Amino acid sequence: MVRLTSINIQDLKNNPYLVVIAILLNAITLSSQNYTSTIEQREKEYAKLEAQLEALTLEIDSFNLLRDLDRIKAIGLPSDNYLDYLGYYLEYSEEHEQALWTMHIINPRIQTKGVERTNDFRIDERITTKTAEEIDYFTYDAATDTHNGYGYDRGHLVPSADFRFSAKAMSDTYFYSNMSPQLPEFNREVWAELEDFGRQFVFKHNRPLAVVTIPIFDNKNKIDRSVNGVTIPTRFAKALLDIETNETIGFVLDNAGTDSSLQSFAVTVNDIEKITGYDLFSKVKTKEESIDKEFWFDVIENPYNPIIQSSLPRNHYNTQAAPKLAGNDKEVWVCGKCVGGNKSRYENLWINLDIKYPNQIISGYISKENLGHFQASPLEMYIDKNICIKGKVEKTGDKPPRIKIKNSHYIKLYEY
Repeated sequence: MVRLTSINIQDLKNNPYLVVIAILLNAITLSSQNYTSTIEQREKEYAKLEAQLEALTLEIDSFNLLRDLDRIKAIGLPSDNYLDYLGYYLEYSEEHEQALWTMHIINPRIQTKGVERTNDFRIDERITTKTAEEIDYFTYDAATDTHNGYGYDRGHLVPSADFRFSAKAMSDTYFYSNMSPQLPEFNREVWAELEDFGRQFVFKHNRPLAVVTIPIFDNKNKIDRSVNGVTIPTRFAKALLDIETNETIGFVLDNAGTDSSLQSFAVTVNDIEKITGYDLFSKVKTKEESIDKEFWFDVIENPYNPIIQSSLPRNHYNTQAAPKLAGNDKEVWVCGKCVGGNKSRYENLWINLDIKYPNQIISGYISKENLGHFQASPLEMYIDKNICIKGKVEKTGDKPPRIKIKNSHYIKLYEY
């Protein structure tokens, strides 16, 4: 029942107009209560549906991972001595304290959403002889929060980003059984480029790609100070199979930095088999003795070609130099070609410069609220044009840095 705080009962008896007002006030209050009740009910229903959707998504992801394990076996594992994980297989070597090979599938599910890096590096308890561990790569002083590195990255053989649709599967890639010592200039550059190459293929063609990765030990040199005696691979091989067409390609790279293009390291799968002694993709009929380079390398739609830094005015940086400014809290102009972008689920706009998603190295970010400061869509206005965007280069965890674009005055065409 509604309590009338400003109109008493005696007033209602003496003034019939107040009766009408009281009835209207009562109706309005009841309507407000009904709206509130309806909103609360719908919000509960929405939360329930969201929970159901999340549960279904996890179930779909799990079935995809199980199917991929079956697909891998149907394609053929490099050997019969293996362990299975969420979405991949490996054979472990106690002699080298790392996998002899890994095999997984890059599933098109990676296009649906992105899970943050779990970074939960840990010993693999399934290896009864024990695996490598943190102290094999560096020591950590918790008191001073400092690392004493031994000169090598913990390089993934199965990349964590290939499972960014599943937090559980991604976590499984952080076992030390899946780590191999890689020089930083190798792991963070050409090796990362090769891993991106596989994902970019899946993004472009929307079909699964089988991947075998093999560390090659031309000698048995160990990491200095490695407690468990981790061998340093001299080279790494990676073989790719398009499951639908059975087209294959291989790569063999030295464990070192390089200025050469990724294409220069392309070899046939047959070449990798001769080096490693493994029979790859043995259960399917493939063209292992040749490479259809036009088939594979058309995936590289936008080779990285930044604006020459010396041609830019003061306080302007190209996409190669700009990421190094992340975190300096200074507004700068970053210039490059607008090659694409997308809206997030929250209607925020991302603009990629020089390199398309998912391999972008820096992006412009316009929040949903700030989009109202533009007369037209910035992406439609500037696509395929050289532009400069202004703002602070911000770190975003393990993702590429970004620049928040406040309004239309913070983005401009650039001619050079």
